[in-house]
Amino acid sequence: MIRDTVQSPKNKVCESKQKEYLNQIKYLDNVVAHKFVKVLIALLATLFLAAPAWAVDVSMGAGGNLVFEPNEITISAGDTVHFINEALPPHNIIVEGRADLSREALLFAPGESQDVVFADAGDYTFFCGPHQGAGMTGVIHVD
Repeated sequence: MIRDTVQSPKNKVCESKQKEYLNQIKYLDNVVAHKFVKVLIALLATLFLAAPAWAVDVSMGAGGNLVFEPNEITISAGDTVHFINEALPPHNIIVEGRADLSREALLFAPGESQDVVFADAGDYTFFCGPHQGAGMTGVIHVD
């Protein structure tokens, strides 16, 4: 009978390890649940908040040529044009007679971009400062 009420040191160690493992499992469950929630929030944010509001993408140096592609577009007043550097840098965007719309900073790395919002109706001629002489020009028609 005394054996039933007294625990051996071996049993105490087993119980202690069992409690330790249960605590570790609870901790891991919490970590996994926390990471799942973070991934879910990121996914939802990407789906609902990250949609760009650009009217059109214009590639600079498209296909390894000194061109804007497309080089003539029509958009609505208030639309944003997203200019993306592809190849043959450096590139920039100069809108003739409109320093406020020009982006004189040179883009060197592929994927670098600049956005220009065209608030007023009209026709806007634009070019790449370093490559205008090579024919890197375009027109934006804003309705």
